[in-house]
Amino acid sequence: MERAIFKRDAIGLRGKLKQAHTKGGAGGGTKGDLRKMVQELSKRVKDLESEIARHDNEIKQLSGQEKELGLRMDEAGAAIREVQMQDEDILRQMHVMDKEKEQLKNEVYAEHKMAKRYQALERGQYQARDPAEVEQGLGAAEERANQLRAVAQRLSGLDHRLAASLAPVLS
Repeated sequence: MERAIFKRDAIGLRGKLKQAHTKGGAGGGTKGDLRKMVQELSKRVKDLESEIARHDNEIKQLSGQEKELGLRMDEAGAAIREVQMQDEDILRQMHVMDKEKEQLKNEVYAEHKMAKRYQALERGQYQARDPAEVEQGLGAAEERANQLRAVAQRLSGLDHRLAASLAPVLS
């Protein structure tokens, strides 16, 4: 915009010079006209210099604000990273707690089941199995476990990617 104003003033000045030249003949404009033009241009130069100084001050202020905002953004980024790390720690702790909760729930369930058996045994509603029957069931379970181990060994031999998953079964 300043450029447009400057161009307008320059065009106006040239127009005044041409008018003065055509009116005054070969000598051009009068000394008074020239002094007036010089004063107008001097005033315009002073106005432009003060405007330039004002804009320079604004630029300095904005640069300072930019630096301050950059520092605040860095601080905020560090705070966010710290909160994210705390969040990850909390999530890990919650996962561990969930596993412990599940384990405790299973233990309580097993204890509750055993307590019900003892109560039923006291009332005479539960008959303990015959030891021979228990031995026979244990033998059948061991036989099934051996069959499963054999299948797991064959699977891990066929596909080595399954070996790590099947290792607990094989041991």
